[in-house]
Amino acid sequence: MVNEEIAEEELEEEESEDEEEDEEEEESEDEEEEESENEEESDDDEKEKTLFVKRSVKTYIKSKGCHTAKSVVQSDKLNDLIKEILDKACDRAQANTRRTVMLYDL
Repeated sequence: MVNEEIAEEELEEEESEDEEEDEEEEESEDEEEEESENEEESDDDEKEKTLFVKRSVKTYIKSKGCHTAKSVVQSDKLNDLIKEILDKACDRAQANTRRTVMLYDL
């Protein structure tokens, strides 16, 4: 009985160590991606700035139980969608003779 409990504890420890290793690998991959993206942005001055934090997008998607493909945060699609929403909000504020975008403009 005691041997079974010890074996279970060892299995739990191994599983938690594996999870920690996976998290560390994912963090290092994220850091490498960010470094390469920063280099790309500095090389290309004409490239538009990203309007979202890539790590936050990945974290949110992960919290929903999904994985994030690199293309989600590297393509311009998400950035374009955000711009579209903000452009509409600006148009609505201006149509109402305001220069301040309010929450309800979104």
